[in-house]
Amino acid sequence: MLGTKFKVIIGYSTSGMRLAVERGEVDGICGVAWETHMASVPHWIIGNKVNFLLQLGLKESPHLRGVPLAIDMIRNPDDRRVFELLAIPQEFGRPIVAPPEVPADRLNALRTAFDETMNDKDYQADLKRTYQFSDPLSANEISLLVARAYAAPEGVRARAATYAGAAGN
Repeated sequence: MLGTKFKVIIGYSTSGMRLAVERGEVDGICGVAWETHMASVPHWIIGNKVNFLLQLGLKESPHLRGVPLAIDMIRNPDDRRVFELLAIPQEFGRPIVAPPEVPADRLNALRTAFDETMNDKDYQADLKRTYQFSDPLSANEISLLVARAYAAPEGVRARAATYAGAAGN
């Protein structure tokens, strides 16, 4: 979709990818979030040992201002829809979910507690101290992304499944 000339090497775990870069076995990593790098190898970023070439999400990360979004480089509208579908999980990060039978008052209490935690000064200080970051989405934003994914046409879903290695599943 992007027309790159990279040679993709598969089979590494996330930690294995980082070791492969440090050993010079590969020249880069694709698909690992900036936040993951900051939590696991902050010296790469703090010491300017790596360059971020592209962002794979749907919107610019506040941590990577000026790094282009891959989706902006995709000119074919069908390819763009496939990429959008593949990028939606990137937007979620690590969602917290509850079963559909949770009473509305409890669900609201959980959402309020989550929002308060995300804004708690002590929590924010702990994140900063450990080089972690939180860019939470609201329940409404998550719902809109889920609806967007489910609204994707069958052809887009089939192509996305092929790219994701899930064809036939």
